[in-house]
Amino acid sequence: MNITLWIIASVLAAVGALKVDIGDRCPLDDIAKAHDRVDAGGRGRVLVTGPKG
Repeated sequence: MNITLWIIASVLAAVGALKVDIGDRCPLDDIAKAHDRVDAGGRGRVLVTGPKG
């Protein structure tokens, strides 16, 4: 990605103009399950969450 597109994307993200459709959340301990869901396709992204704290 060139620097101009990077700057535009950064500005759009900062003002909330970019949206990501999260289809499912999986904890890091279930990374294999998250990978299977990505391979299966479907709508939205799979968000892998880390430990809190």
